Amino acid sequence: MKQLQSLDLGYNEIGPDGIPTLADALREMKQLQSLDLQWNEAIGPAGITRSDLMGFRPTATLADALREMKQLQSLNLEGNDIGRFGPAGAAALADALREMKQLQSLDL
Repeated sequence: MKQLQSLDLGYNEIGPDGIPTLADALREMKQLQSLDLQWNEAIGPAGITRSDLMGFRPTATLADALREMKQLQSLNLEGNDIGRFGPAGAAALADALREMKQLQSLDL
């Protein structure tokens, strides 16, 4: 999978527990240019309250992996409730996006 250039995992119901595994896999995909994670709710699933989330950082975990993906040109996170876990995750994502100089297309 190290040579993979495009990955579409949209609408796969990836849950927040899957984000660490996904982030680890993404770090290995050095050639990935297009990533579609739309409508997974992995970043902000319904039914979880803020009190359930002490120390839970799915958005920041994903942002850490994205920060390393210098070759990524297209990113689709549409339909994920990015702010569900509070502003820290959204801020981490914004910081990562600033470092992604090759990014040409972004859907939130």
